[in-house]
This record gives sequence, C-alpha cells and structure tokens, in this order.
Amino acid sequence: MFASGPVILSAMFLIQAEAQFEAGARIETRVGEMPTGTAQGTSSSSTVQPATVEQTQVMVVATPLLSLRWLDSIDDLRANSATRILWRPVPLLDSRPLFLENLEASGTRRPSKRSQWQFRIQGSYGEQDYTSLQQQFANQPSLPLAATMLVVNGTAGAAWRSSRRTTLTLQLGAVHSRSFDTQPGSTIPTIPTQTVVTAAPGLTHAIDRRLTMEAFATIIDTDVRGAPLANDQTPTLANGQTRNLNLLSIQPQVGIREERAHQHQLHLAVGIAYTVALQGDTNLTSYPVPLFQIDLNSVLQRTRTAVVRSSLGAGTTAFVDPVLGASVTRGIAQVGIDTQLGPWSVGAFCAFTTDVFGRLPALAPGEGSPDETAVLSEIHVRYRSSRRLIAEFGGQYTERAPRLGAPDFVWHNRELWLFLNLTASSLPSSTRS
Repeated sequence: MFASGPVILSAMFLIQAEAQFEAGARIETRVGEMPTGTAQGTSSSSTVQPATVEQTQVMVVATPLLSLRWLDSIDDLRANSATRILWRPVPLLDSRPLFLENLEASGTRRPSKRSQWQFRIQGSYGEQDYTSLQQQFANQPSLPLAATMLVVNGTAGAAWRSSRRTTLTLQLGAVHSRSFDTQPGSTIPTIPTQTVVTAAPGLTHAIDRRLTMEAFATIIDTDVRGAPLANDQTPTLANGQTRNLNLLSIQPQVGIREERAHQHQLHLAVGIAYTVALQGDTNLTSYPVPLFQIDLNSVLQRTRTAVVRSSLGAGTTAFVDPVLGASVTRGIAQVGIDTQLGPWSVGAFCAFTTDVFGRLPALAPGEGSPDETAVLSEIHVRYRSSRRLIAEFGGQYTERAPRLGAPDFVWHNRELWLFLNLTASSLPSSTRS
C-alpha cells in the first residue's frame, strides 16, 4: 500500500467511536503542450529574453483516495489521503512514474452556541511536475519544470459571537516549503526554502440582515533561506550566491459584505500593506502599499432544473516572491461563469495577474526579466452520473511574460491542455473500534 494509506487505516483503530470510511480513485488524462526548456533568443533591446521551447506531452495520472470521518454533536473530524502517480508516455515512454504523497486532516469543534474552533493540516512530499507546482505556488509565475518538494501547511481559526450582531475572529496559518533539487552546477535550491507564519485577528458586525461590516489586521512573517543574492551595485542577481531573508508585513483592511435580493453578493475591502526587513534585503524601502479587493457573485438565472452563476473579482495582493526572495505587489483580475442543468455542469474561468509596481530585479545577464505576468483560462464540462461517479472534460490555457512595460516583454511559457477526469468513490462504511 502507499505510504499515506496505512495512516488513514490505523486512525480508524485509534478513534473510540463510530467512524465513516470511504475509498475511491481519480483517473486523469491530459494531452497538450508545456514548456520543457529554453533556447536563447534576442530582442531589439539590450536585454536578452530566453525563448521557451514547448513540447507535446501526454500525461496519465492515477490517484487512489482514502477518507475517514468522525462526527458527533460537538466534533467533526476528517482525514484524507491521496497518492498522485503521474506517468508521461509521451515523450518519456521509458521513464518511471512520478509519485506525490498527500495527507490532510481537518476538524471543527463547537463547544457552545456562540463559539467555533476549526483546524486544517495538509502535507505533501514527492515529485511535483510543472502543473502541480503551479497549484502549490499560485501567485508565482516563474517556476521550474519539476521539483522534489516537501510542503506542509496548516490553518486554525476561532470565532466567538460576542453579541447578536458582532463576532470576533482569529485566523492563524503557517506554510513551510522546501525543495530537494539544486540548479545545475550550483548548490542553490531550485525553489528556496520558505516559511510563512500568519495571524489575522478580525471583527464582523451585522448592520442589518443584508449588510455586514468587517475589519481585520493580517500579520505575515516570511522567512526565505537560499534565495539568489541581489548585487547591491547593479539590479542583476549574482549567480552562485544566496542569502537569507526575513520580512514582516502588516496588512490592516476594512470592508463590507452586502447581499442584494438573494441574487448578488458584493464584497469590498481596502487597506494597506507595510513591509519591513528583519534580516537581509537592506535595500528594501519601507512604505505603505495600497490593497483593495472587490468581488461580485451573482445568480443570473434560476429555474426548477437549472441555475446560472457568475463571479467577478479584482484586487491587489502583497507577498514575498518564493523564488526570487523579494517583496512584490501583484494585481489580479478574474471572471467566471457556471451553469448547472440537472447532472450536467458547464463552466468557464479566466484570470490575469501582473506586478503592479515592477520593482523586482532582472535576472542574471542573458536571462532577461523574471516572469511576473500570467493569464489563465479554463473551460470544463462535468457530468455527475451518480453521487459516487463524476466525469469531467475540458481545456486549459496559460501563458507567462515579464511585467507589463518591461523592455523584453513577450508572452512565452505557454501551457495548453485537453483533459478528461473520472472520479469514483465507494459508499461510506461505518466502523466501531
């Protein structure tokens, strides 16, 4: 059995209560092209931009699934195991599959009618391809083609309703990621080791049944080990040298949530991000960066057998780039639509992100600017033949480029896929230890 499977099975014998156990599998096939390397190209400017080489790929992914749930009047505990086995018969017919272990545990406790606690811990270890790395580092356009990674993240939250309209909240989080690969001819990790700890106390107050005010202050401590070393005299990165970096960011925000006629849900938030360097990066200028977020979720049409929903969103986010080890602010815009008609569901999604201020240093001479602009679009069709069997097919397109306005701006790193997914699971079985 795979490494994470026995953990779930053993947990069943440690729980002194009735537990629900499920088993299943997901089969995914992908056909398309993705970046597999670079060929040196030139531009009219003095900067050199690598030209990306795309290669046709066929992927087959099998993921055995195990799930355990324990539920009573106070607690709701879950544990999930997934082992991702990825094989590329084209172009790597003779290569072995890549293995990625995933284990997740979550729980919710309601000690009283006014309070609620919840937690979630997830860990993954193994060989991640370019696509799975994108899922782990959603805000990082520049990523290697593959890496052996350990990623552990956890969140915990508490909510206490102090009055009929006011609720106090606290969200805690931590993420640790480490790469076990190094760049060719160097000891620099492919992705520097990064640890992020987050605390976000907040308050929500209901003005009326449809309007809620919220305020929260997010404190983020980011520690990066083995980031490329920035040359103090020039904007380029010195090859073969690394540094340690520790940044503290404080991000207070206020916002509102409003529901209109049960058809539209509007969320608005504004704030600032103030970042200081506790270690390294003495060139970091500490100044407030504006943050905003606007989201509109709507029910466009609803009948007895169908519903059409849409989502619009735009905003800015401030974080530390995990590859280059620098504080950046990115703008994000996205739009999506989803239609459900009986067992059928059809959806489309598009997102665009780019660096707002363009303060990241250039890469080493001859390598051009780092990718800071990305576009993603996806369309999918899902069919649920039963509660335990789901089929999905569709297409996905992504492309990357340096920041808008960069002298070597050009779209490259194209990734295009057609996919077919089948997910099946068993009926839950009860077990008492």
